Amino acid sequence: MYLLVRLSQHVMSAQDTGSFLSMTFASALVQVKRSFDKFMQLQQQSILKDTKVNRRNKCGILPYVANFGSFARITDKIFKNSDRKVDLEKSYTKLVATIPVMKQLNGPAVVPKRSFRCFFGALH
Repeated sequence: MYLLVRLSQHVMSAQDTGSFLSMTFASALVQVKRSFDKFMQLQQQSILKDTKVNRRNKCGILPYVANFGSFARITDKIFKNSDRKVDLEKSYTKLVATIPVMKQLNGPAVVPKRSFRCFFGALH
């Protein structure tokens, strides 16, 4: 993610866009952006995999909510004051849209209020 931010800054600030180095950085930026998109899809899939809830332990914060909190803190530090923050916000939207779907899959009794408080806290 840091590489995405740094390459974006370099490509956007390049003065000679036709030079070999600028073209190389631009193609590397495209590859890094694809990797970022793939990573975010894997994050979304990992949330969907966590839909199975242990029948013995229905209390506590759900794992994907705790993971999202640490993920959000790290990515916010990386993308702070970056032009690529828009990409991160789009990814957040997709991840957040995935989480309420699981509430419907598992039933309302499974998702405790603490998970939503933790999730809401991660968004602020």
